[in-house]
Amino acid sequence: MKDTEIISNITTLRVKMFTHNDLDGVSCALALKKLYNSNKISFNFEFIGYGDFDKIKKFFDINEEQGAKYYDYVFITDLNFTGENFIEFLWEPMKKFYSALNDPIEHHCSLFKKIFFIDHHEDSEKALRHRVNFLHDRLEYFNDKTYCASLQLFNFLVNQQSSEWSKASLGLENKKYNENKVWLYDYLTHVNNWDTFEWKNNNDLKARDLNLVFTHIKRSKFFQMQEQKDGVTFIFNKSETTLLNETMENIRKNYHKALLSSVVLDHIDEDNFPHPDIQYIVIRSDEDVSLICDILREDIDLKNVYSMFNIKYIVNISFKYGQISFRRVHKDINLAKIAQMYGGGGHEYAAGCVINGKNQLQMQRIILPSLEKYGEPTNLQDK
Repeated sequence: MKDTEIISNITTLRVKMFTHNDLDGVSCALALKKLYNSNKISFNFEFIGYGDFDKIKKFFDINEEQGAKYYDYVFITDLNFTGENFIEFLWEPMKKFYSALNDPIEHHCSLFKKIFFIDHHEDSEKALRHRVNFLHDRLEYFNDKTYCASLQLFNFLVNQQSSEWSKASLGLENKKYNENKVWLYDYLTHVNNWDTFEWKNNNDLKARDLNLVFTHIKRSKFFQMQEQKDGVTFIFNKSETTLLNETMENIRKNYHKALLSSVVLDHIDEDNFPHPDIQYIVIRSDEDVSLICDILREDIDLKNVYSMFNIKYIVNISFKYGQISFRRVHKDINLAKIAQMYGGGGHEYAAGCVINGKNQLQMQRIILPSLEKYGEPTNLQDK
């Protein structure tokens, strides 16, 4: 399709969203769809992991048929950009995109107007905050680290935090906008409690169960289920309730397996200084990592397990998915800084990184101690 054909065939407002593939990220897309579902607005949602930023880079290729030139607005939500990632995968591609648009020989056309970047990660805040004044004509940035991205997006939409989006979307609200707004706020409160790990302090078991449903059914099915719900509160339907009962039983079994694979090690900080008075525990699990870590955290707090150690955080290895996850046991430690030592990042209470055989710290302090004690995992032997 030629650029001129793209422009001449416009009958709707075209919106692209790149968002994380977890519950919070998917809920960003859900919020946008439930509030704006007019036949005069079209959405294209792309759920990606932190290792898929090259898809955003490709999106800003001027020759990409379904790229940035095809859309009016782009939402980037719940994606944790480091300074390096921001430059490589967004800022430089966007500069090249604008340069190509201004090429007097090629005569490129484009609908693209602006990016709305909404996140709550510390890395993104460091990467973008000092650049906001230079980017305002191309990108509007919102980051409140106290709330998850989907609840921030909800506030962005209903409180009209962007005058440009408010003008562009005027009259395109869903016919049930006010009803959906009430339902969404209740639903997103649970999402926020899960994503910020406040569900435990608030005793919000519905938040825990919501993430369980999300992780045990196809993303498209989950999205469709929530999209069809209404009312003033979020409730689980019959099929979700059945799934939850089966899942909790399996989680208990997996927890005991993970506990049997555990190794307790002394903490070593970013300055390579050992702390024999502080420990972390390494476990191995491929599924329901967050909940298994929550059960382990509670057992550690109650001194049901490892009462003779001062365990500050939990490290989970998933060989199946090639990921290492960090979960905090006590509040006096920042996991974002710890994850950075291993090539990752995240929040102070939860973080992660991908397994990288070239990262010697990963091998020495996480992977090898587990392998030396319990042997090679079956799924690695098969590869």
